[in-house]
Amino acid sequence: KTGKGEYALYHGNLGVGENDFAALFLVNNIFNKTEIPLIIAGNYPSAELVHSVGKYPNITLKKNPDVEVMQQLIQNAQINILPTFQSTGIKLKLINALFSGRYCIVNSRMVAHTGLEQLCRVTDSEQEMINAVLDKFKRPFTEEMIAEREQQLQSIFNNEENAKRLIGYLF
Repeated sequence: KTGKGEYALYHGNLGVGENDFAALFLVNNIFNKTEIPLIIAGNYPSAELVHSVGKYPNITLKKNPDVEVMQQLIQNAQINILPTFQSTGIKLKLINALFSGRYCIVNSRMVAHTGLEQLCRVTDSEQEMINAVLDKFKRPFTEEMIAEREQQLQSIFNNEENAKRLIGYLF
């Protein structure tokens, strides 16, 4: 969507240790130092995450949202913030956020070897991440940004072209 959202979003299956760790990192190291609203959305949050979120009025937890609610959260967020602490290839939550959301702030491990670096704000220190959140939170997302992102995503995720490549490999 064009314009501005009213919150940052971290989403994922919080029952997965890596995702819970990333959410705790955002709560305890990034958004505890800002007044910007953060929504953490996902299934099975840990007791530690629930407790940590409760300390800060600008951070909320959406437990076990269904697919429709999750998609609305992604589309309406000003920022999808998706750090990871394991480089494990392209993550579907990043692809979804890039196709459906506004700004994406990630760390280098989230985009390592994906070709998606140019579509995200990549930050690796806590201060860089805080600065990126403060900057992107006040900037409207424009039609031009959407068109540029769609063009770049289509060059990577074009089903027809990728199918042709696969056929070429087979024959």
